Amino acid sequence: MSKVIGLTGPLNPHGHASGPNATYLNHLKAVGATPYLLSPELGLDHALGACDGFVITGGADIPPAYYHATDRGHPCRWLSPARATWEFSLLSALRTQQPHKKVLGVCLGMQWQNVVCGGTLYQHLPAEGPQTSHPVQHVGHRNHPPSTPPAGSHPASVDDAGAGIGWVDAYHPVQLVPGSVLAQLFGATTAPSHRLPQVASFHHQGVAKLGAGLVAQAHAPDGLIEALTHQTLPWLGVQWHPERDTTGPTLFRWVVS
Repeated sequence: MSKVIGLTGPLNPHGHASGPNATYLNHLKAVGATPYLLSPELGLDHALGACDGFVITGGADIPPAYYHATDRGHPCRWLSPARATWEFSLLSALRTQQPHKKVLGVCLGMQWQNVVCGGTLYQHLPAEGPQTSHPVQHVGHRNHPPSTPPAGSHPASVDDAGAGIGWVDAYHPVQLVPGSVLAQLFGATTAPSHRLPQVASFHHQGVAKLGAGLVAQAHAPDGLIEALTHQTLPWLGVQWHPERDTTGPTLFRWVVS
């Protein structure tokens, strides 16, 4: 029987699901899963019971109150209160009530995994991130001129973030920790260097202090944590966007395995 994988995503002004990007759905269908869009109207109990695993997708920025910080005035786009409350509650419930179910965090999703476990974030990497002689472009750039929106498309909401109309990803390598879950997943394709040559990157925030029980699985050349797992929970988070690069099939296969 096909596994049901719950996905979070953008919410419209009424709190109903308005996404996520179809690439997530296509990747999950390609590995034999049944995607199920989640939103607050369904309720936590229903979401926890209906799904065999979860993907917390990319989006805008986590309000700093969730990691006991203040807005430091950087160029941020905070998640809507509805989505922030929903995703924090969902992950918190998964952590305590469904500790056997797999959770894949993508970009914002990985940051949520860290915050729910008590970790903190860099609010703007250019100002606060690792100081290194190997700077990395994480956030992508604007096309000039912007791409023409496809017919029937809708304007981005505050919950949307990432490469899309008029924007393209940045690409950079990541170094996997030898012996880590990711090193095992990508196996022969990265041996002996344990290096993914390029991943699709679109974020200006990142993990600062790791939360309780979390372990770094990969780093960018500037030292930023690019992936994490939990010591006891089947949680895997990646800071990049596997739905838009070649790592997608391996990572989405993991969440249904």
